[in-house]
This record gives sequence, structure tokens and C-alpha cells, in this order.
Amino acid sequence: MYEKLAREWQQRGISVEAVEHAILLGVARKYAALLNNAAGAPITALDYFTGVLEELADAAPQATYWNYLAQKVHTLEAEYRKRQSAVLTVAAEETK
Repeated sequence: MYEKLAREWQQRGISVEAVEHAILLGVARKYAALLNNAAGAPITALDYFTGVLEELADAAPQATYWNYLAQKVHTLEAEYRKRQSAVLTVAAEETK
């Protein structure tokens, strides 16, 4: 399944770097949405990033943006994990 999508991206001339950037941006947006809305589902499929790839084809952020975004994703992930841990702790205590 994912091999077909990767092959399609390769045939379209999409670089590995562009895919990495799309994943980074998509993950940042998903974490932000999960943290802000406290609802939603995690990313479960590679094709989630197809739209982001198309969006990035029209834009060319500088390398400094990608470095910033990578750091931001780490921060968002840490906050998400912290909140999830708190939710699980509360749920475990309620079942006692």
C-alpha cells in the first residue's frame, strides 16, 4: 500500500526532502489540533501527507523554518504525551 504511494511520489519527481518536510508540517499541524481541540485521531496513514505535499509544491520555506518546525514538533509532542499521561492517570484512578 505505502510502496505504491511512495512510487507514485517518486514518479512525480517529489524528493525525499519534500516528503520529510510534508511529514514534519503535517505532524506539527496534527499535534496543534489535538492539543487545541483535545479531540481527534492520530495520523494512521501515509496518504495523510499527500495534501501537504501538494501545498508545499507551491511554497518554498527556507531551511531555517524547517529547523524551527522540527524543534516545535518536539515541543508539541512532549506536551501531547504529558497530557495523555495525565488523562490515563486520572482514568486509572477513577477505576480504583
